Amino acid sequence: MLRKILLSLVAITFFLVLLVSLELCYRAYYETRTKSSIRSTKMDNYLGWAQEPFIDSETPIPGYGIVKRTTDKYGFRVFGDPGTKKTKILVLGDSYTEAGNVSDGYTYYETIAKLNPNVEIFAYGEGGYGSLQEYLVLDRYFDEIKPDIIIWQFHYNDLVNNSYDLEIRSYKNNNLNWRPYLRDGKIEYLYPYHKKGLLARLSRYSHVAKNINMKLDYQKFKELGTIESKITKGDKLFDEAARTTGEIMALVRKRSGNIPIVAFLGGRWLENWPEDTYANICRGQRMFYIPNMQNVMYDAKKKGIQTDGAPFDGHWGMNGHLIAGRLLHDFMLTRRLIPPLARR
Repeated sequence: MLRKILLSLVAITFFLVLLVSLELCYRAYYETRTKSSIRSTKMDNYLGWAQEPFIDSETPIPGYGIVKRTTDKYGFRVFGDPGTKKTKILVLGDSYTEAGNVSDGYTYYETIAKLNPNVEIFAYGEGGYGSLQEYLVLDRYFDEIKPDIIIWQFHYNDLVNNSYDLEIRSYKNNNLNWRPYLRDGKIEYLYPYHKKGLLARLSRYSHVAKNINMKLDYQKFKELGTIESKITKGDKLFDEAARTTGEIMALVRKRSGNIPIVAFLGGRWLENWPEDTYANICRGQRMFYIPNMQNVMYDAKKKGIQTDGAPFDGHWGMNGHLIAGRLLHDFMLTRRLIPPLARR
C-alpha cells in the first residue's frame, strides 16, 4: 500500500513538474515572439490588455512586406503635441487602427495628416478591443489631449465583444482574455469562457491552458460554425448587444461633450446583420457615420488595387489605409470639421 502511495505521489509530482516546465518554456517563447512580432500587448488592470509602450519593430509579414512599427510611452501609434494650435484629432479603434501590418507613416490617420498640415494626430488601436475598452482609453487620455475631433473606428465584432452573453457563445471573435463589459449600467471585468470547467479556470493563469482552449475553439468553429452567422436583428442576443453598444457610445458622447465624432466601419460587415446598426447608434448620439467605407474598398479591389494582405490576412495594407485616409479627410473637410487647405 505504501509503495502504491509513493508511486502515485511520484507520478503526480512528475506531472506537475512537467506542466510547470512546459508553462515556463511557453511563456519564454511567447515573450520572445511578442518582442519581435507586429503585435505586442501587455495585461492591464484598467483596459484588460493594452499596447506595449516603446515598441520598435521591423518585421517581414506575408502579404505586406517589411513593416516598421513604433509606439510611444503610452502605447499610442501616434501621439502628437497636446499644446499645438492645430486641430487635434484623437483616433480610437481595434486592430484596423492598431495597423500592425502597415509601416509608420502609412496608416489612415497619418494619411489625413499628410493631406492636411493643419491637423495633429493622436491614435491608439488594439487588436480585439470592444467599444468599452476604446471608451476607457478615451477616458484615460481625454483631459491630457483635449481633442477637437474624435475618429471612432468600428468593426462588426464590436457587437460581440461588447456583450458578455454573446461573446461566450462565439468561437470566432472571442480571444478568451479578461476584459471589461458594461452590464446593467456598470462596468464588470469577466473572462468570456464558454464553460466553467477546469481548463477554463486554468486559462486565467496558464498560457498553455489558454492556447489549448483557443485550439479547441477553432476546431469547434470549423465543425459547428459560430453564433455570429446564426443570429440577426430581432434575436435577443443581437438586440441586447446593439443596445449595450448604444449605451457605451452614450458614455463616449458624455465624456467628449459636444466635439464632433466621426465613425466608420473597418473591415467587412456580416450579411445577416442589418447594415444600419452602427449608423442608427451614431445618429442617436449626434455622431457622424460614414456608411460607404466597405463599398469603397470593394470597388478598389474590383479595379485591381490590393487593399489588404489577401490571401494571408484581411486587414488593410498601405493601399487600404491610403483610401480610408482620403475618404475620412474629404468627409471632414466637406463638413468643415477640419480647417480648409491653403490655396496655392
